[in-house]
Amino acid sequence: MTKKLTVSMPDDIADRLARETNVSAFVAMAIRRQMDRERTIELLGQAGYELTVGHAEAGFGRLHDAQRQMTVDLRRQADDLLAGARRGELP
Repeated sequence: MTKKLTVSMPDDIADRLARETNVSAFVAMAIRRQMDRERTIELLGQAGYELTVGHAEAGFGRLHDAQRQMTVDLRRQADDLLAGARRGELP
């Protein structure tokens, strides 16, 4: 199910959105990413870790940097390791 919404955006954000072929999908992805971050911070808090938004953003930034540096071959190896772990195989 979807709902149609009308929102107002600052000019710079509206200009960026104008370059997207599917603005709805782009915005939904960005909001889902934010929701994932909020949930991660909440779960870490429940586990006893106190994170500020700044700490969380720095951590997510380092994670995204590492993901960008990952080569196709390394990504394939990681996927293979995860698949093996799910099957109960240890490297």
